[in-house]
Formats: sequence, C-alpha cells, structure tokens
Amino acid sequence: MYRWENPHHAKDYLSIARAISFLQSHQTEQPTLDAVANYVGISRFHFQRLFSRWAGVSPKNYLGVLTLNSAKSLLRRGVSTLDVSEEVGLSSTSRLHDLFIKHECITPAQYRANGRDLVLQWGVVSTPFGEALLATTELGICSLKFIDNNLTELMTQLQNDWHLSKFEHSPKLIETLNRELLTRTQNNPQNVLLKGTPFQQSIWKALIDSPSLTHYSSLAEQAGCPKSYRAAANALGENPVPVLIPCHHVLRRHGTLGGYRYGIVRKHALLAWDIARAGAKITNPDNPSSTLIHHGAIRPR
Repeated sequence: MYRWENPHHAKDYLSIARAISFLQSHQTEQPTLDAVANYVGISRFHFQRLFSRWAGVSPKNYLGVLTLNSAKSLLRRGVSTLDVSEEVGLSSTSRLHDLFIKHECITPAQYRANGRDLVLQWGVVSTPFGEALLATTELGICSLKFIDNNLTELMTQLQNDWHLSKFEHSPKLIETLNRELLTRTQNNPQNVLLKGTPFQQSIWKALIDSPSLTHYSSLAEQAGCPKSYRAAANALGENPVPVLIPCHHVLRRHGTLGGYRYGIVRKHALLAWDIARAGAKITNPDNPSSTLIHHGAIRPR
C-alpha cells in the first residue's frame, strides 16, 4: 500500500481539491482569494502559495480559465456578449473583453468569428540573421519565423494556425514593417498577437518583462510555477515571434548558452547584435558586472 512520505501532503491535497471544487461551483460569483482561503481554512498568503504549487496556476488564473471556458461555450451558442458577461459573473462587457485578451489575445467578437474577421498580411524579409517569414494583422505581428529552406512548411503551419483568416501576400507592407522592427527602441514598442496556452503566455510575458539575461528556472518562477522549468523551455520553443520575444536571452543555470530552436550560431549572432546596438543595458545573471544591450521592447496584445 502506498504511504504518503509526509502526512501534510494528504491534507494539502484535500485542501486544494476542496478549493477547486468551490471555485467550480461558485465561479459565477467570482469569489475573492480571501473567500476561497476562508472556505478551506487556510491563511490567504499560505493558500495562494499552496494552490499555485499544486495546481500550477494561481487561484485567480484558475478562476479566469473556468470563466473563460464558460464564456466560450455561451458565445458558440450565439449568446450576446452582454448576456455572456452577466451569466459568467462579470460586471461588464469590458471585463469579458479583458478576460479574452489576457488568455486568448483576441476579443470575444473575434473568438465568435473564429478568426474570420482577421486579415493576415505576410511576406518574406531579409534580416541580419537570415530570411524570415513575417506575418501581421491589425492587432499586431502574429508570426516571425526564420525560413532555413522550409518556407512551404512554415506557410502550411501558419495557415493551419489561422485557418479561418484571410491571407494576403503584402511584400511592400511587410518590408516596411521589417525595417521598423530592425530600428525599434524601448520608446517605440511593437504590438504582437500571440496564440498560446495561459502558461505559454505567462512565460512569454515574463521574458518580455525581464530586463536581463535569464534562466529557464527564473522564467518559471516569474510565471508562478517555479518547478516547471522544463515546461518553460518548451514554451520558448513554441515562441511564435523570436527576436521580438527574445528567447535567445535565456541561458542554462551555469551560464552556458544552451540550445536554440534556430541554431546555436544564430543565438550567438543575436546576442552579439544586442551588444552592438545602442539602448538600455541588460545584466548577465551569472556575471552582474558585465552587461549586454537590450534590443528593444514589445507590447503584447
């Protein structure tokens, strides 16, 4: 028979199980952190940490996902955004809008349309690191992939990801956008439109917000899941806009460069490019006295 190594583990598990059940049955009431903590009989601070450790997300994010799933179901049935907001326990359509932007990076109306209202303008551009497929929408850049002799494969993947959207080959617009990206600064951020799970989004945002070189474990900690460093590495591997989300800034714990989806040579080149550009300094976490140059910022949608 299996025995718990620590008797507190069983108690913690039951507490979190009760909390999840409470959140599921009371989601339309949008209970506060204090309300859930009081229900399971744990202090607010301890409950926040315990829930995040067991569930992998914070109580607030878990409630957000429950609310989002309910809202999606109603929208698919043709319910108006006003009625959806009321039925899922949100006080206004603006809160529903913010919920979708946070977790899905699209508006409720765009979710209902399932991408039909989006026009993707795409083209092939030259960068200091090789040719890339660049695609954008009115909401922001949605893809930047180095080609490396697989343009057909990348186009197929892009079309599958946005299969209900309209595609327009717009080489002049894309080339203009490419020039802007290569000269952007901290004071001229770039909007992006990202599809990903809440965990992937949290990892990407943590990297965007990081002022320095970082480690996989540090990103996982910033995202609220300190033990999920392998999942953080996988999330970076799915980064739809490399360079804009600087996954080349992530090092192994001992300071070595580690791997990179587009090759270690390109990672070296990207870091060298950062050093050569004017901008705000960023610090090497393994050698705080040394610095690199941050190549700019983006503003996620």
